[in-house]
Amino acid sequence: MRQLRVHDPGTGKQRGIDDAGFIAVDQWHEIAWEVKPDSMRLLVDGELRFARDGKYGNIEAPLAIGPCFGSTVTVQSFVVE
Repeated sequence: MRQLRVHDPGTGKQRGIDDAGFIAVDQWHEIAWEVKPDSMRLLVDGELRFARDGKYGNIEAPLAIGPCFGSTVTVQSFVVE
């Protein structure tokens, strides 16, 4: 299904976006998750995969990166600005 799973930090709800989750194996990819006070968006290699308006200005929650269906994720760097 190649579904992108997004966990909304404002509501705690999960959303699946069909055909937006595939990334090539054995290649490095740049993933940017931008959370602003009134919106968030997710880009993979510069391509917008998800965007949503919301109230994110006062969120206090941990960040996480995880695999799916037994895959392995290797993180080269993780930056919060």
